[in-house]
Amino acid sequence: MPKAGEQIQTVDHEEFRSRDPDEAHAWLRKTYADHHLKISGSSEDFMFSCDITRLDGMSFGRLRHSMAVEVDVFAGLRDLSIVEHRGGDALRVSIGPESVDLRAGECFLLPPDQPYQAAWNSVGAEVTTLSFEDLQRDALGLVYRET
Repeated sequence: MPKAGEQIQTVDHEEFRSRDPDEAHAWLRKTYADHHLKISGSSEDFMFSCDITRLDGMSFGRLRHSMAVEVDVFAGLRDLSIVEHRGGDALRVSIGPESVDLRAGECFLLPPDQPYQAAWNSVGAEVTTLSFEDLQRDALGLVYRET
C-alpha cells in the first residue's frame, strides 16, 4: 500500500511473439541484456514468445524459445533474476568456471552484472527480476528500523 503522498505505480504488460530469431534476440537484448548468440539448426520452425509484466522495481516474464542456441551475456543482467526452467530440454548455465545443467522445475539465481553463458535446444522459462538497487535500499531500511 502506498504511503501518504506516494503515487500508485502502474503495471505494464507486454506480449511479444516472433518467428524470426534475429528479431527475437533484438527484443531480448532490449528487454533483458545485450548478448552474443550462436544459433544451431534451421530457423524454419522457430518460435519465440514472451509475456512480461513490469511494475515498480520488478518484472515477471514467461518465455519460450524453440531453437538450439548458445548465449553469452557478457555484462550480465541489470537486475537480480530468478529463473525457473519450465519446459524443454536441459538448460546449461555457466558462471565463471561453474556450470550446472537444469531440468524442468528447477530454479537458479542470476546475480546482477554477473556475466554468464547459457545453452539449450529449446526452452520454456519464467523469469522474475528484482531491482538490486531497490533490494539494497529496502534491506538498509529494515536494518535501521531494527536498530
